[in-house]
Amino acid sequence: STLMRSSAASDVYKRQVTIMKKLQLLFCAVALIMISCTLSNEEKAEKLIQESLKGTLYHPESYKSISTQVDSAFINFENLAKVGELCEELGDLLDKESEYQREYRSAESSKSIYAPNGWYYDEHSRVKYNQYKQECEEYKTKLEKIAPKIATAISELREVSQNLYSDKFTGWIVSHRFTSKNGANTMTIPGDMIFVCDTEFTRCGNGMDSDTFEKLFKFIKKISEAESDEELKEEIMESKYSLF
Repeated sequence: STLMRSSAASDVYKRQVTIMKKLQLLFCAVALIMISCTLSNEEKAEKLIQESLKGTLYHPESYKSISTQVDSAFINFENLAKVGELCEELGDLLDKESEYQREYRSAESSKSIYAPNGWYYDEHSRVKYNQYKQECEEYKTKLEKIAPKIATAISELREVSQNLYSDKFTGWIVSHRFTSKNGANTMTIPGDMIFVCDTEFTRCGNGMDSDTFEKLFKFIKKISEAESDEELKEEIMESKYSLF
């Protein structure tokens, strides 16, 4: 009876050892699978970028990655987008202001030609004088109305530019170099772009040419350092067509 109990206990022990070995093998297999499935940040970024480029490249199938560099970002991306929006808005307002000023000066000049001079004043001159006088008043009113809009846009632009950087980690800035075929599909051309990915690499914004990205931050620095509104306006108009 003692021998039988000893034999049974030995069998239970052997079965437990066998189960433990199988479990260890299973855990090792799962660990290997998890390791093989874990992508690096660069690989995660490239996967998102490739999806993003599908809609912009002439021949997406010709895309080939060259290099990817991922850096932590401490930027308020909402404010960065707002900078672009405000610059476009301000650029349009300044274009209108320039147009109104030009038309006002033209009407003022024409009005002076037909202004009463103490000599004979015919009906044609009187009509033209009143016409240009009215135009002057209209453009003066337009300038008065647009001025506070420009001032508000400038104030908002200064504020978002000065609050562009964050103390907290906000995502990833990805520098990506690649090649793809040109529109005619006759030659391979290089691409060098900057992409912004969220903290978990679940989405990636539209890319921007690396040179343009660098110019954008230099431009934002100039906005922050502009000492007067007139200086800031000049920066906006100079960069309007090259950046936005």
